Amino acid sequence: MLPDSVLFFLFGIPRAKTLTFSPNAQAITESGAVISAPYTLLAKTGTPPINTLTNPVIVDVILPQTACLIRDIALPKMSRKNLLQAIALDTQRTTPFQSDEIIWTYIPVEKGKIRQFIFRQADAIELQMRLENSDLIVKQLMVEKCADPPLFDFSSKLTDPYGFWRKVNFALTAILVGIIAASVWQPIATDRRALEHVNQEITELRKTALASRTELTEINGAQEEKAAFLQILSKQYFLADLLRELTVRLPDSVWISSIQYNGTEVIISGSVKGSAAELVLVVAQSNILVNPRLSGPVSRGQIPDTENFEIAATIRQGAL
Repeated sequence: MLPDSVLFFLFGIPRAKTLTFSPNAQAITESGAVISAPYTLLAKTGTPPINTLTNPVIVDVILPQTACLIRDIALPKMSRKNLLQAIALDTQRTTPFQSDEIIWTYIPVEKGKIRQFIFRQADAIELQMRLENSDLIVKQLMVEKCADPPLFDFSSKLTDPYGFWRKVNFALTAILVGIIAASVWQPIATDRRALEHVNQEITELRKTALASRTELTEINGAQEEKAAFLQILSKQYFLADLLRELTVRLPDSVWISSIQYNGTEVIISGSVKGSAAELVLVVAQSNILVNPRLSGPVSRGQIPDTENFEIAATIRQGAL
């Protein structure tokens, strides 16, 4: 493994410190290669913590496992490539999320079983922006005790997207080697001509570097506009949160046929094996819905021992 300084010079890969979250921390503090921050920095709202950093720091963020949606999946032993494909397929089939809405990682917990950690991509981008406001530049987003694969990799935003500086570094190195060789092995007259040629190349490289810096500034501006757009878009994910809430809350004996949403109220239609009246008590435990009630007649379902139901509930204040 090459030293970080060599990796940065050749490939533009920056060195990152580790950012962890502690329930006892009151401020953002730095100790060697580890930065500690309070849990409140993970919250979308609230007062930012005290920041003791003197300069911005590039960090690899270690999320607590409790910050993610956790799923245990039973899978047979297989290669890593096939395992990643199997987890992605199971996530698409058994969760209400689209593949472009979430990011995930996993760890093996026992033979034939893995534990998956799911995090919303919009929340990851919002967390990145919130950390940048506290002088913490995110390189990678990882889950506690699960470093590979990372949840999200922001490295491409920290390095040159076109590899221009790597080309400049190699070119300047080659020019420097050429100058030394010319000064040692070639006559003085040849050295002068070579130096003049090298100076011309350096001048052209400097012009190219200035032009590329302007282009990179424009690219960074476009990336900031994209991040702002995604931040606005993340506020529209109420229905996705509702589907996740119902998926977690409702028992397996419930089949939902439709969900109607009018801005203040949600009407859930479907059938349940057992009593529809008892299902109202289950919906009452929701963190998003309040005042659930049967809004239509209960009838016998086509499947034996089932009842068709229609439950109306009001959206909890602050859930939108």
